[in-house]
Amino acid sequence: MSDFQGGHLSTDHRSAVRPVALAYRRTRRALQAQGMDARDANPLALDAADAAFLALAPEAAGLPRGEIPARVNPMIAVAINADTQWFWHGPERNEPPSPSC
Repeated sequence: MSDFQGGHLSTDHRSAVRPVALAYRRTRRALQAQGMDARDANPLALDAADAAFLALAPEAAGLPRGEIPARVNPMIAVAINADTQWFWHGPERNEPPSPSC
């Protein structure tokens, strides 16, 4: 079951939104900086986000295949929707937290 219900993340996963979304963003940016197309960078960035989630919630490692992305993708979406400009164009170091994340 997804933790994204009715437009909201479960309380347990709200604290993971920022590190998971930033893992996605940083990986995607790094790959694009190396010349990779955004479409090709996306699956690798999602893998990085999944790994960040598992680092924060190691108990999730036993979930069925497909369940981790079902939890991680909404976290990325929440971060993007909270502040689209910050997410896609914000600074990498010493980033101020997004107001909603």
